[in-house]
Amino acid sequence: MRNTEEYNILFTSVGRRVSLIRHFQKTLKDLQLPGKVIGVDVSEKSPAFHIVDKAYTICEIDDKAYIPSLLDICKKENIKLLFPLIDTDLMKLSKSRQAFEAVGTNAVISETNVIEIASNKYKTYGFFVSNNIDTPKVFNLDLALESDDLQFPLFIKPLDGNASKGTFTVRNRDELDFFSNYVQRPILQEYVSGTEHTLDILFDFQGQVRCVVPRKRLEVRAGEVSKGQTVDDATVLDAGWHVGDLLKGGRGCVNVQCFLTNDGRVKFVEINPRFGGGTPLALQAGADFPRWIIQMARGEDPGDISRAFQKDLIMLRYDDAVFVEPGRTNEEDMMVFGAGGHGKVVIDAIEQEGQHRIAYVLDDNVPQDYFFKYPVPGGMETVKDVFDKGIKKAIVSVGDGSVRSKYGAMLEEIGFNLITVKHPTAVVSSNVNIGGGTVVFADAIVNSGTHIGKNCIINTGALIEHDNVIGENVHISPKAVLGGDVRVGDNSHIGIGATIINSITIGKNTIIGAGAVVTKDIPDDVVAYGIPARVIRPNKS
Repeated sequence: MRNTEEYNILFTSVGRRVSLIRHFQKTLKDLQLPGKVIGVDVSEKSPAFHIVDKAYTICEIDDKAYIPSLLDICKKENIKLLFPLIDTDLMKLSKSRQAFEAVGTNAVISETNVIEIASNKYKTYGFFVSNNIDTPKVFNLDLALESDDLQFPLFIKPLDGNASKGTFTVRNRDELDFFSNYVQRPILQEYVSGTEHTLDILFDFQGQVRCVVPRKRLEVRAGEVSKGQTVDDATVLDAGWHVGDLLKGGRGCVNVQCFLTNDGRVKFVEINPRFGGGTPLALQAGADFPRWIIQMARGEDPGDISRAFQKDLIMLRYDDAVFVEPGRTNEEDMMVFGAGGHGKVVIDAIEQEGQHRIAYVLDDNVPQDYFFKYPVPGGMETVKDVFDKGIKKAIVSVGDGSVRSKYGAMLEEIGFNLITVKHPTAVVSSNVNIGGGTVVFADAIVNSGTHIGKNCIINTGALIEHDNVIGENVHISPKAVLGGDVRVGDNSHIGIGATIINSITIGKNTIIGAGAVVTKDIPDDVVAYGIPARVIRPNKS
């Protein structure tokens, strides 16, 4: 049974996390969960702010209104899951988990003890040492500055830093003297050489490790991996599982950084209890953390996912851009009229085709504010307002041909251009002429020389042979077969699995029943079915 309740997800500080956001949007669709991916950020000039289905600007994290503002959004949007994306708000969110639970939101974040361990590098070091986990030695900085026995190089970083900001290799005494004053709240470590890895660790809601995905960091830019590769190294994997098992209180995605040294040791250096910047590599490799988290949150067990990833997959990240021009809409934005069952498959075909972006869905009989992830401002009474906002393209997604005809004419009179939609799996000859407002659905075939009028439905798997002439507002149902040189009049309906042999004419406003085999012409305004098809009664609809 298809889910009807919206399953909305909220991300804090969406920033540049476009790839992760898009994966969650795809996951909701793949799971057939109606819902939106919503994001907040302090600035509208964040790229992902314009990728989420709905966005809110919010105060700074250290503002006392930050958590109340998030709670208000969670209540308003019926948020089911909340995910943090940066370190700064982790502790606030973890301490507020019960408040989020009270409004029906599951804040997918680790317990406060994990946040404390991760956010203070001395505590991170203490966790590793107390659990006999190999880690670079940490030096007392005051004693180090007075010591004559230090072995360089060393490594210095902020006590509570993130994204590799303020981290430096210290090559000699002069550099130590300088960086000890330059780096805020510095911590001095043994320098480790080797291959750096990030391990994406998935915890379930009981704190059990379910999956570990090692990613070799091939290149790092501004603290985030720009080139990486999944690896299936038993030494690194075993060490990652061991750390995860000892890290009591983990929830959701936690990424851990380590070095595989030249002598085969795994030395752990960082813990980050959130999605990492390079996590999309693990997701693309098959470790579908978003899907599994949603399933577990809904009480479903994804099964044995411990090794569910592809090894040796390489990610090469690159810069892309989101262009935002205030006061104007993208010329390919469009409106869909009709939010019923037929509207669902039309929207899917539009999304799959990828030629237009749906700005609004309108319907006279839909009470909710959203249909899937698209806003529903109202019905026909709001069409002019939508047009005035710059949306000039539209399609009527209603199964009834007379209604499609009526509303299509009304939209054209206002000035809308009725678009044609072709699902990417449909096969349409290059010299087929298709009128505006027509949708050709998945796996349909339309062969050479055929003309299809406005506002038609060529449904799933239909076959229309060469040189057909299909009138306006016609519905060719799934798996119907039309031979060559067939004529179908306006407003007619060809039922599921019907077959019409070559050179037959079907009149206007006529219904051909499901499974019928038409071997002779059928007049206007009748209902015909059977094998062979015969006229049964007048069509008074």
